[in-house]
Amino acid sequence: MTHDPDLTLQTSAEPQDLLDRLLATPALAPPADFAQRVMQRIDHFERLRASTRLPERSPAHLPTGSSASRWPRLQQLSAAMAIAGASVLGLSQLLAFVFGVWLAGTAL
Repeated sequence: MTHDPDLTLQTSAEPQDLLDRLLATPALAPPADFAQRVMQRIDHFERLRASTRLPERSPAHLPTGSSASRWPRLQQLSAAMAIAGASVLGLSQLLAFVFGVWLAGTAL
């Protein structure tokens, strides 16, 4: 890469002029077929995504009856168990902190 004296920064007051001159250099110009290559690649990925799309399931395939009503109850039960477990762990952390403060206070 050759040094272009036209692009050297003389003062700190003209960085925008330097940027404009740098962007005007032919080294930063895209190739002539750049837009065509990009569009070909986009078309390729769109065709690939369209060919791998899963078919839509009709409502007839959805579970009905007791199995359909069991899932919301199971989700609620698992959420309640997660909240209870997190509460127990949080309470144990709080008790450990209080016990540590008590030990530090009695050691003095």
